[in-house]
Amino acid sequence: MEKLYSRIMNPLPIFSQLADKVEVRNYVKRVLGPEYLIPLYGVYDSLTEEDLNELPSSFVLKANHGAGFYKVVADKSQESISSLVSEANHWLSIDYSKRYFEKHYGQIIPKLIAEKALLVEGKSPTDYKVHVFNRPEGEEDYLFIQVMAKCGGKMQNAFFLESWDPAPFKLRRKGVGDIESPELLAKPAILNELINASKVLAKPFSYARVDFYIYEGKLYFGEITFSHAAGNMNIEPEIWNMELGKMFSWPDRFSL
Repeated sequence: MEKLYSRIMNPLPIFSQLADKVEVRNYVKRVLGPEYLIPLYGVYDSLTEEDLNELPSSFVLKANHGAGFYKVVADKSQESISSLVSEANHWLSIDYSKRYFEKHYGQIIPKLIAEKALLVEGKSPTDYKVHVFNRPEGEEDYLFIQVMAKCGGKMQNAFFLESWDPAPFKLRRKGVGDIESPELLAKPAILNELINASKVLAKPFSYARVDFYIYEGKLYFGEITFSHAAGNMNIEPEIWNMELGKMFSWPDRFSL
């Protein structure tokens, strides 16, 4: 994880652009295609009650400059509009780069986004986080897929290789358990598309985590992350900390 910490403290300028949840849409549209983007309702420098009143009954509200700044609204009529406005505008005042010392977030101009809510029985769909390691020429690239879902109010995850065989390691975080549901552990019907789309978006980098959702049989882009969990995770067995570090080619690079 030393390479992740070095990246966090000395980020490449492109990280700020692509970690920006507004700006990254242009990158996805250009290199992958607009059909992978979640439909956008609006982008705001700040939010008003009038803005929310113009949105449909369900939507996702999020900020573009960090993680954890989001609200899934399944039914607007059951929400306090004034509280939503207050919460969202508060996100804009937070300097996320100081929370975990991820400097590239500090260069993002805070904005708010309203997107279509991808809801399955009132819940967000499963999150597929594809960790892509692009090796130097002549060496085989490597990736693994982290499946994340909320089960019984708790976050759970599982790890798979490109073949969908179980990965020989786990990345442990406090409060995140193992997925046990056979349905969530099942191989996605569009696994090849998920892998290929992730490779395309991550291609310019030594390492990137590319997140997608599968909704109604289609693949939708979530985000690109360059400092997974801000480097704060335990890898079991511990030997895989070194093995994954070897996969992360260094020095860091950005090459289109």
